[in-house]
Amino acid sequence: MNMNNSKKQEGFVLVVVAIVLLDAAALAGAGTFINDTKSPQPQTASDNAVQVAHNTSILGQPIAAGDVNVNVDYANRRVKVDVQSTQNTYFARALGVQTERVAVEAVAEAAKYSTGSACIKPWFIPNTTFGSGDACRSCAANEVLISGGEVTALAQSKIGHEFTVTSQDSSSSLAPGQFYAIDLGKG
Repeated sequence: MNMNNSKKQEGFVLVVVAIVLLDAAALAGAGTFINDTKSPQPQTASDNAVQVAHNTSILGQPIAAGDVNVNVDYANRRVKVDVQSTQNTYFARALGVQTERVAVEAVAEAAKYSTGSACIKPWFIPNTTFGSGDACRSCAANEVLISGGEVTALAQSKIGHEFTVTSQDSSSSLAPGQFYAIDLGKG
């Protein structure tokens, strides 16, 4: 084993566990922008994030109050939770490392106009879904949902109406649990 490599990997399990737990704290804070609209903000978001962070532990050790820092960006409905904590190691003890400083950051944001139901919603709808022809003909006829960064009159006419999204083969409509996805690349 290359000792230089092992130094880079020590505490890896701690970091992974801390990231997962911290995501829950950030989500709890951001969730108040949607689920608790009557309580005062940003204090409610901060309180919820801190409470979840304090109710979690890393390798059985509670997170100390002074180790948690919550920053609420009220204008953008965003909650950032940072935890910096010294924790006892488990596997790294074999390498002589008794404790390790763990620093993790999680950010969650609540969309201003989010909606949902018990059934999964597609998070990408093709711009030419309501077009009368294929994508090229629909674009040429301006039968699109968004044009120039603005919602079109066609899209506005569909708000509040139920419709079925289908693939190019009209006999194969999407079923609950299926969705169109966007490949964001490795960027």
